[in-house]
Amino acid sequence: MAGQFGIARATILRHFNDHHDLYRAVIVHLLDRTTALLPSSVTNGGTRREAIAAYAGEALQLLTCQDHRDLQVIVDRDSADLHWLASTYQDQINAPLGGRLEQILSVWQQRADGHPIAVEAHRAVALLRSTLASKDTALSIAEFAELIETRMTMARHDADHAVGLVPRDRERRPMIKRGAITLTFDPIEIRWNGRLAPLSSLEAQIFALVVQRGRVRWTEIDVLMARLGASVRSRDVMFHRIRRKFDRIGAANPIETVKGWGVRFMIEPDLAGARTILIGACESGLASLALQVPDLLDLPSFRHERPRQYHQ
Repeated sequence: MAGQFGIARATILRHFNDHHDLYRAVIVHLLDRTTALLPSSVTNGGTRREAIAAYAGEALQLLTCQDHRDLQVIVDRDSADLHWLASTYQDQINAPLGGRLEQILSVWQQRADGHPIAVEAHRAVALLRSTLASKDTALSIAEFAELIETRMTMARHDADHAVGLVPRDRERRPMIKRGAITLTFDPIEIRWNGRLAPLSSLEAQIFALVVQRGRVRWTEIDVLMARLGASVRSRDVMFHRIRRKFDRIGAANPIETVKGWGVRFMIEPDLAGARTILIGACESGLASLALQVPDLLDLPSFRHERPRQYHQ
């Protein structure tokens, strides 16, 4: 198997009868060896900068190892023909890299302006990758740690335009408003009556799924948590944190537990008393709403398997 690394896919297809199985076996082998090098998700003691530096060292070891380089060559070469290849790389390498750094940063606090630290975590991974592209622009581990720590206290506008981490500004952002809760994307932000909910990336992505779907099974939540690099065993603690953070900003409990099934979104009326669901895009605030629907749970895709028993 190792002898096939770097061989063009077309060559494998021509010369091996079991080429599909062989090709997938090579990918699985490279993924297994690369994901084994994912940075630790928990830091023990030390300063924030020391923890970031430790993460950066482990992440660089992963990104520069030969198995990852071989995998990256295959992904870059074949993703246009094999769409599952890019999504697999995203789920097993990119997402966990950002998730690990987010977990490390969450040991301390949110950014000073309340912006979710996940945004910084995933942009930091982009920066870390960019340091490998050119020796002229490469940062040392210490410089990387200093930059990320500094960005944690920057104003959002400045951070969004610093060191080229954001590919482009988006004038219009997709959004969903359900009563008092507004969910915007790119990046994910969740607000209650205009006030930003200080959720971590993991919490924000799980809660965003609940807002979008209206109700979500435990199995679906577990799959998403695992994909984001989080331990499924921390699921109950995560939902407790979400409820506590909404309580701190004055919101009602937005999540109802459905006994033996999953969770359901609880719509709280907004300041005008409206529970209407709005789906569209926004430029600033809640401008440019494009579509209104009476209730997301009444849409055809959500009419099946509605839970019958609720646990208060």
